[in-house]
Amino acid sequence: ETTSGTTGDCTWTLVDGVLTISGNGAMADYETKTYSGFFLSDSPWYDRYDITSIIIYEGVTNIGSGAFAHCHSLSNIEIANTVKTIGEAAFGNDDRITSVTLPAGITSIGEEAFSGCSGLQIINIPNSVTDIGSYAFDRCYALPYVNIPTNVTKIEKYAFYKCYNLEAVSFTQNITFIGENAFVNCDDLKDIYYYGDFYSIENIAINDTNKKLFEVTWNVNKNEFLIYLQREGKWYYYEDGIQDFATTIMKYKGKWFYIENGVWEKTDTLVKYKGKWFGVVNGKWNSSTKTLIKYKGKWFYIKNGKWCQDTAIVKYNGKQFYVKNGKVDFDFSGKKKINGNTYKIKNGKVV
Repeated sequence: ETTSGTTGDCTWTLVDGVLTISGNGAMADYETKTYSGFFLSDSPWYDRYDITSIIIYEGVTNIGSGAFAHCHSLSNIEIANTVKTIGEAAFGNDDRITSVTLPAGITSIGEEAFSGCSGLQIINIPNSVTDIGSYAFDRCYALPYVNIPTNVTKIEKYAFYKCYNLEAVSFTQNITFIGENAFVNCDDLKDIYYYGDFYSIENIAINDTNKKLFEVTWNVNKNEFLIYLQREGKWYYYEDGIQDFATTIMKYKGKWFYIENGVWEKTDTLVKYKGKWFGVVNGKWNSSTKTLIKYKGKWFYIKNGKWCQDTAIVKYNGKQFYVKNGKVDFDFSGKKKINGNTYKIKNGKVV
């Protein structure tokens, strides 16, 4: 069944659970009232169970207030770059949404825009945003991390209220004000990643209700860190406050971790970092590591944590192997004199 209609300067169509908004201009704003965490809206999509995906096409300039509140089955949102503002309570209490990437070009996130999105785990906010409204992300219980864009100067009241699983927040020295209860009941909050110096922290007017901010660690100019997503059971890599899908090694809280496509992977491998090859064991790098590591079908000799291109006899898992120019030579059988000792070797192993 297909249903359709108009909303402000735009038209909408709902087919098989997919709601599309198209046109040139703004959606309508819908009258929205809040009662103890619940929203009432006169939007045609309010309190629906049959909408699973929303696609907002190029040409639409704003998402109307209360437009998609209480869309209980909504799990996918695609927003065009032409959208500039997200209205009040636009996605309020949409608890099936887990990830939202806002496009470059959005400047304003309205009050309560994502309030009560209890399943939200990832929110990517572009630097074009200058304003994040009060209660914008309150009761986003599953959200572990948020980066406040560089052009935002205020974190408004109750912005992240009751984000119980919020572990880390990053923002720049452009933040000058943190409002009433902005981070109250953020029980797991441990780290602030602050892009500025210690002196500029003193310029932030932090409302006294945010006692948690005086208990956490302020990491000044720490541009790399890991965030744990509990529901997925994975650690994700962030650089300069933005999720990065790189393959690299990175230092976090005094230890070096192996990152593969943006996720910490507990594996044994080689990784190229700043022009050199490093050996990783169980997802971590250590400067004292001496071992053999299999990488792309070949076995490499790791010494002091780095690929060593020496010729040597290396002990691994209770056996000795013949290494030539940094790799186990399984094609060699015969005798080799190494460091004054003669070894009998068969298929790369000392016999």
